[in-house]
Amino acid sequence: MIVVDGRTDREKLFELLKSGGECSELDFKETLDFSKKIDELDFVKDAVSMCNRYPGGYIVIGVDDDGNPSARAEDTNWTQFDGAVLTDKIRKYVQAPLTAISQLHEVDRHTYCLVCLLSLEDGLLVPFSKLGQTVDGKGRQIVVFREGEIVRRDGAQNRPIEYTQWAEILKQHDACVRKDESKRMDILVDNIIAVLGEKGKTPPLVYGMDEEALVHSLEACFEQKENEKLSRFIFQVAAEFHDDADAINGLAGIGAYALSYCNDAIFEKAADALYDCYAAIDDSKADSASKKPSCGGCLLRIGRTAGSHEKMGPNCPLRQPSISISFALHICILDTRLPG
Repeated sequence: MIVVDGRTDREKLFELLKSGGECSELDFKETLDFSKKIDELDFVKDAVSMCNRYPGGYIVIGVDDDGNPSARAEDTNWTQFDGAVLTDKIRKYVQAPLTAISQLHEVDRHTYCLVCLLSLEDGLLVPFSKLGQTVDGKGRQIVVFREGEIVRRDGAQNRPIEYTQWAEILKQHDACVRKDESKRMDILVDNIIAVLGEKGKTPPLVYGMDEEALVHSLEACFEQKENEKLSRFIFQVAAEFHDDADAINGLAGIGAYALSYCNDAIFEKAADALYDCYAAIDDSKADSASKKPSCGGCLLRIGRTAGSHEKMGPNCPLRQPSISISFALHICILDTRLPG
């Protein structure tokens, strides 16, 4: 699996060369000569197609289709692959801020160019705004792409967008919009709290933040008992479950923290959110077979841990009958529904 993370360093080059060949996120090219119009147009088409498949991808210049050094690259003019130059070539044919990031690498006396192409943050596709046309050696017109055409990387090829793909494309766009709005809303709420002079010193909680930052934020919020912020985060994470099955692990993590800090209110909300995610799974969808055991398993594990957590003393509120009864009901319902 290719991870499109924006890196163009030497380690990333080695990672891509060992990945096993071309795919939707990776294209190998032996050489390019931008003094030839056809090479420029082909590169622009490849770049825009890759940007149109979220989150983008990489082009490695100087290798054959198997990722091995190509002898054809020996006479390549490597100065033509400056990132600003590549970006200008792309933007001549689109009305969108697409950007190419490039870096040259010398390995065992062979030169490579690694180009990273990232999709737009909003997940929207980019059509060509101009005709990409040139003349071959026999004077015949060659059309590489047309104005208004939308192409997307599909495996090792560039293909026009089909009607059946729009649901997937718009789903990605919606997920990007929700993620952006969640970040802005959380920052806004934190700013309001800070202005009011109340608790505003804990870092924000945003779905998608890296693991180290998330752990730091959760610990700070639990220590200062910021239940409102934790409740908003639970709602935010649960809302992502429809598009991202991994969100269920986030809810399980919050529940585990609530156990550790004996925070019965947040513990209940995390458990309820887990159960609601399970109950909302659509059996007609292909991913239901994997979502149900994952979701149910998280709730069962947290529920069965509630009465035996090593940090919970006899007076901890999580050992009170109301909590035990609540979890018993959740678990009984799930035990009758989970496969096997």
